[in-house]
Parts: sequence; structure tokens; C-alpha cells
Amino acid sequence: MAFDRFEGVVVDSATGRVLSNVRVAALTSRRIAVTDASGRFLIDGSEGGPVTSDGAQPELVVVGSRVESSASGWSVDWIGVDGRTASLGTSPIRWDASRLPSGIGWLRFRSGAREAMWNICRIPGEVRVRRVFVPGISRRRGAAVPESLFVRLPGGSGRTVLARTDSVVRVALGASFQVAGDFHTHTFLTDGVHTLDDVAAHAFGGSWTPVGGAGSSATGFGLDWLANSEHGGSFARDRFGNPFPSGAKWRWETLRDVSWPAVDSLRRVYPGRRLFQGVEWNVPAHEHSSVAILTGDHDAIARFEYFFDEWDTDLAGGGWADAATKNNVNSHAKALAGARWLREKHGDSSWFLINHPSRLQRTSISDLRDLHDAGGNVFLGIEAIPGHQKAPSRGGYHLSDKSADGDLVARTHGGADFMLAKVGGVMDALWSEGRRVWVFSNSDFHAAAGGDYYPGQYNKNLTRVPDRTETGILAGLRSGATVAVMGDLVDSFWMELDDGLRTASMGGELATDADSVEARIAFHVPTTSALGDSPAVDHVDLIGGRVGKRLAQDDPAYRASTVATTSILGARRVAGVDQGPDGWHMASWKVPVAGDSYFRVRGSTMARSTAGWTDSVGNPLCDDLQYPNDDAKARSNLWFYSNPVFLRKIVH
Repeated sequence: MAFDRFEGVVVDSATGRVLSNVRVAALTSRRIAVTDASGRFLIDGSEGGPVTSDGAQPELVVVGSRVESSASGWSVDWIGVDGRTASLGTSPIRWDASRLPSGIGWLRFRSGAREAMWNICRIPGEVRVRRVFVPGISRRRGAAVPESLFVRLPGGSGRTVLARTDSVVRVALGASFQVAGDFHTHTFLTDGVHTLDDVAAHAFGGSWTPVGGAGSSATGFGLDWLANSEHGGSFARDRFGNPFPSGAKWRWETLRDVSWPAVDSLRRVYPGRRLFQGVEWNVPAHEHSSVAILTGDHDAIARFEYFFDEWDTDLAGGGWADAATKNNVNSHAKALAGARWLREKHGDSSWFLINHPSRLQRTSISDLRDLHDAGGNVFLGIEAIPGHQKAPSRGGYHLSDKSADGDLVARTHGGADFMLAKVGGVMDALWSEGRRVWVFSNSDFHAAAGGDYYPGQYNKNLTRVPDRTETGILAGLRSGATVAVMGDLVDSFWMELDDGLRTASMGGELATDADSVEARIAFHVPTTSALGDSPAVDHVDLIGGRVGKRLAQDDPAYRASTVATTSILGARRVAGVDQGPDGWHMASWKVPVAGDSYFRVRGSTMARSTAGWTDSVGNPLCDDLQYPNDDAKARSNLWFYSNPVFLRKIVH
């Protein structure tokens, strides 16, 4: 079998700067190359290697609807998307780009052994040109196999591009990185039974001294960031589990005087990690919520807890001038006031998301819509894969009736909250409005000896971030570029929509006038998980739905928790399929563009129609069918869920 030779250059999509040390994997032929210092790569017939430039290149500029080059002595050809070529003569040239039959193509400049290539794209009201030069393209003909190239930054973002015979590939990558984290953990300060030092050491890898014991250490479960976000209210123990001499203290006080200094101290122990001070907000009239405020002011999170936590009935506060204005009447209105306070006071440096949302049946879809409207992008979404995954009632979902609304909505399904697990359920209904709210996976860690896993041991959020700073992580979480994972079923994931001209990745939006787009994913399955298992994906599903108008509060559909326009669009069997280069799995689907829509992906260890676990199309069944749940069952029934990519149909 013959494979063509492919050459290209990889650049930063934001700055145009060339990117070195980027891995380029040819998926069909399983060949690999790495970009050199000039950002260029070469995949030859059997191996890859760097290439170099060889002299000055012609420049191309846009003048109105024309493209012009003043360089002389270069023969110039037009190359269409169908591979056909036409000679434009010898430069200098002036060429009318309105003649582009398909809106996109290439101009090739040749002079002796030198060659340069420019991509030309015509969009309404504008002509864009980009250099895609790489010297010395091979012209091998014959039984060439079409090729896809997966291009990935080390530990960072990646995308798949199609490589055409006799073409030059220019790949623009967002300079992002993947981080793993957990929003939701507890210690002795509230109702946990471990120190913060213990929790952080297991999350990050480090040493600590157990209460009443000798020094110990942990290799860590692979987290890059962790939030200490335990209950508001009033509790009686210090950070080491000892009773406070004066009795119980309000959480605003321990947040300010005990927890904040402990978190700040551990930041110095783990300088390469990010540790956030948060609180588990007892949302008035609703479920709990993980909240964090990224500020050096230790008063901010304490004030939020004092003014808005359902369990905090103190009326004195921390000596604040406005302490007496506190409202102790708990209601939905107070919850919305808390969301607005975060947005107005700390809109660029805070987050909140609803924890275990279906557990107590205290949070409806209309509540989520209200909280999103009040909090804006401070409201991230929901903890859709809750903690307590090895508890007898998986996720700890045993505290309310099972059959509200006729469904087992107050139970997990394959370890996931029903709001996400049901295709066409609450999350799909929110996405069908175009709401940018997201799903996450947290440990809710309290005790290693109970139904919990340590942070990072089972639940992980894998998020693409622009950088590993606190603000970079916040930006990534808000962007929707997170995949929620159980049991390290995947340790890296990437998703993209491509219409042939433009792309959009997870959390983003592709605006297109195309009749169809390609949905592509790439994911990596680790050899060994944090639990020491060897996870294996059985299949992945592409799920999609239509996006309509944002619903008004007086619309009866505002309270509807389902949507009929979402369905499983396609599936790919993974079990028994060889991995690609570096252990990556790839899948793609071509989907028609009928209107505004969104697409998301889920994957599982469980095959369709597995008795007691999945139905005939692969949906997870209620975990009560496996009661009592335990560690072995939780480790055998693994899932991952992506957040969606949106599509906006351009109508001319």
C-alpha cells in the first residue's frame, strides 16, 4: 500500500507564532513526525522528520477583492479544492479573488527548487490569505491512501485535519493545556475525617502527618487543581479534628481564620498545583453548591457564606459595617441574590455549580435557569457525576423518593445524575436553549474508609485551559472545554466540528453555511488508572439536538425538564479496534446541518443491552438495579461525558 508524503507548518491560532515540538500523527498509515524550530514537519513514505526553509519567499497582499504579489520571476498556479490546477503566469501578479468558484483555494509560487503556498479564503465582504509554505513537496502518484493528521501540543490541545495529496498542511492550534481537577472536598473542619494536608497529598502527591500517627506520603492521583469547598453553617472541630475550646464556630469565621490560612500555606507546599479556597454553599431552598472566589482577600468567601448560606443563622458577622443587613429568611429569592452577589462583586474571579442536583429533589430545571440568569457566566452548571461512587446507594442518592415525575430521577444512572444521563433530559433541554452551562465530575470526598474515593482517584474533570494559573483554570472551566470522567476511562479528550473552512471545539460555536459538518473526537485511554485498573472503552455515542430560542420565565416550557429534539445520532464501537499512534482512538461522523444545533459525546465500558446496566441503545440504567453498590461495581461501570459543541447555521 502506498502512502503519500505530507508536509506542513503548525502555528498558534491566536498569534500566528510557529509552534515547535508539536506531535503530528498520520492516523491511517500510523506515521509520526514532530515540528522543528520553524514549526514545520515532514511525514515521508515511512518516517517523519523536520524540514527547513530555503530562502526568501514571495509576499501576497489583499487589495480590495484582489490578491497581489510584487515578487518577480515566480511561476504562479491556482489550485482548487478539487485538486485541479490552472496557470496564472509569472509574477508579479494581480488576481481577482472573486473568481474563486468554491470560496477557498491555494496559490502556488515556484522558482527553481523553491516553492511557496498561500491559502485564500473568500467570506462575505472579505478576502483572507495565509502563508502555508513548505518546501519540496513530493509528487508521488499512484495508489495513495487518504490521510488524516492528528496534531497535538505536548500535554495540550489537539485537532484533526485532512491531508490532500500534493498539498501543504497549515494547522492553527490554540495554545491550551489540559488540567485535571476537583471542585468538591471536605475535611475535619466540617463533616470530613481527614486533614486538608492529607487530602492535598493524595490529590497532588506529597507528604503529611496523620492525626496521632507518623509521617506518611502518597504518590498522588494526578490532579492539577483542587478546591476545598465544605459546608457552610456551624461546626465544632478544628482542622485536625479537635473540638474548639469555646464550642462550635460559624463557618464564616473558620473560613477566614482557619481554612484560608491552611489553604494559603499549602499553596507554598505545592507551587506547581493550584489550591482554591471555596465553600459548599447550602443554597437557600435548594441543593448544595460548590463556590470559590479567586482573590487574595480572605474576607470575600467568609462574607458570602455569612450573608447567603442557608445553615448560617448568625446575625453578628465579622465586624462588617453591613452585617446587620443580613436576611435570614431562606428562599429561592435569597439564592438568586447570592448568585447576583457573586456576579456583581466577583464576576471575573468566582464560580458556583450545583452539587448532586437530583439527590434531594430540591432543584428543578426552572431553578437552574433562574440561577444561570442571575449568575451569568459565574454559574458553571452542575456536578453531573457526583461523588460517593462506591456507596451502597451510588452517589449517596438515597435521601428522597425514587419515582418523582414517574422516572427514577433521584437515583444515579451509570453513576451520573439523571439530569445528564437521560438523553433529552434536563441538560439537553438547557443546551437546546443555547445556554452555556456545563457538566462536571467531583469526588465529594469525606472519608477514605466509606463510600468515597480520594480526589482524582475516581472522579476527574479534564479541562482545556489557556494556562495553568488560577485565572487560566477559571477561564477554561467557564469555556465548557471540560470532559467529566469516571475511573480514568479516558485521560485526554478532544472534540471538534469542522465544515471544511472553520472549526470549533468543545464549549465553542461553529458558524457555518455548509450543508454538513464533520464531528470528530480523539481520546486516549491510559494503560493504568489511578485505581490500578486497565480501563477499556466499549463504545462512544454522538448525541445531538436542535437549538432554539432562550425561554422566557412565563413560557410554560420554562419548567419542562425534557426536550424532544435530542437523540443519539451515531455510535462507534471501540472494543476490539486497534488504537492509533500513541494509544489514541479516533472517531468521526458526518452530520447534516438543518439549523442551529449542538453535539456532545459519551463513552462507556458497558456494551449495549448489558443486563442490569444498559438498555438496547446503550443508555445507562438506574443504579438501584445493582443495589448494594460497591467498589467493584463502580470500577466496572465507567463513563465519560463531554460538554457540547454548538453550531449556528448561517442563512444567506
